[in-house]
Amino acid sequence: GGISNGKSKQKRWNIPLTSKPFQGFENLQSTIYYCTLAISLYFFLGILAFPFWLEPKWTVIDALYFAMTTLTTVGYGDLVVSGGS
Repeated sequence: GGISNGKSKQKRWNIPLTSKPFQGFENLQSTIYYCTLAISLYFFLGILAFPFWLEPKWTVIDALYFAMTTLTTVGYGDLVVSGGS
């Protein structure tokens, strides 16, 4: 315990000071692009698959709503895919 003389202080963070504040984020724009593309593709496939293939009685809005609640894991349960045949 006791009082420290200041000579034994340890560095907790090794953060180099550079002129580029966002160094290491060079691929951030492409990462955001690919994530947006993947989410858009998910919704597009949901809009195509549910009303035209799995649930013919659903509208496009119902399919988009179901895809959104499934992607965000909310799952209200008001729209449910039927078990088949």
